[in-house]
Amino acid sequence: MVSALSAGIQVLVTTSWFTEGEDFSEARLVVSSLGDSGRERSTVYQNRTGRQIGEYVDLEDVTAVLTA
Repeated sequence: MVSALSAGIQVLVTTSWFTEGEDFSEARLVVSSLGDSGRERSTVYQNRTGRQIGEYVDLEDVTAVLTA
């Protein structure tokens, strides 16, 4: 994540057991998963996009992450 931020790239993180303990405080959006409409729901842990995230992350949400 540090490399992406150093390059000016905005970061969207999906967490897992592998990322436990990582510092994602500079990420624009941190979620449990991207989710799936009508199926798996996404849990939002951090949202610095200024946009309300629904039950899953959609294309407009990703666009909000990328446009700082």
